[in-house]
Amino acid sequence: MNRQHDPALLFAQVAPERQAEAFALCWPELVAAERPRQYQLASTGSLVSTMWGASRAGRLVGAMRLHVQAGRTATLAPPRLAEGEPLETAVELIKRARGFCREAGCQVLHALLPDSQGHDAQLLSLGGLRHVAELVLLVSLPVQFPVERPPLDVELHDVSQVGEQRIGTIVSRTYEGSLDCPQIEGARAIDDVLAGYRAAGPFAAARWLVASRGGQDVGCLILTEVQDSPEWELTYLGVVPAARGGGLAVQLVRHAQWMTRCAGRSRLAVAVDAKNAPALAVYEACGFIEWNRQSVFWCAL
Repeated sequence: MNRQHDPALLFAQVAPERQAEAFALCWPELVAAERPRQYQLASTGSLVSTMWGASRAGRLVGAMRLHVQAGRTATLAPPRLAEGEPLETAVELIKRARGFCREAGCQVLHALLPDSQGHDAQLLSLGGLRHVAELVLLVSLPVQFPVERPPLDVELHDVSQVGEQRIGTIVSRTYEGSLDCPQIEGARAIDDVLAGYRAAGPFAAARWLVASRGGQDVGCLILTEVQDSPEWELTYLGVVPAARGGGLAVQLVRHAQWMTRCAGRSRLAVAVDAKNAPALAVYEACGFIEWNRQSVFWCAL
């Protein structure tokens, strides 16, 4: 247990017997019976999920969710405070979370907010996370899915055929000059990136594809099944710089839509940096529509 300069304020992971208090701070809008389920949903896919709390005179006055994930990353939700508790308590909770994640071996900590302004954005900024991107969340519905296998001018090989090292190499090459979150390019080793992709949902080699033309790898496509959902996620699509602008990205997106139809799924979702105009144009051409936006806050550990 650690102490801030205020000797009456204590910071620690929330003990199991006090989780109900922490849940009440984090989800005051929910009835008590629904809060554990909400925490369970928020923890899906995490290696470790924990609640951090701030106590004053034995009373829990602040709480925050923290999730350690595969690929040496972690996510947090902005702290929630009891009425009258000063802002500094929330900022200190975030700083404690950064230390916990660092000790757990994480290299990156991030958070997603509905927008880049407001109280929560201020808290994250004061806690050491900076705003790095606006994500546009897009979705494609069955009316846009090809009913027959769309034409390709590349060969596709799945990871069981080419090996994970080769797909890691092509993913790295497609990062060159990418407009998707360029502020954090190179922050993680490619093995950690792939570990994160693999942990996003049930792994299937047939959904990790390398595109080759004339014996040269020119792109890649990674799709993820979203559990307990009619949705697949287009987790990553990349084209090497020399092959961009020739329609390959559209071909790969159309192939992803066709695979989604063949799997009996009714939605294909993808997240794109709002500043990545070429990628947004590709998805618009393939019939994707915007359904939400999120702001990404991030810090290296």
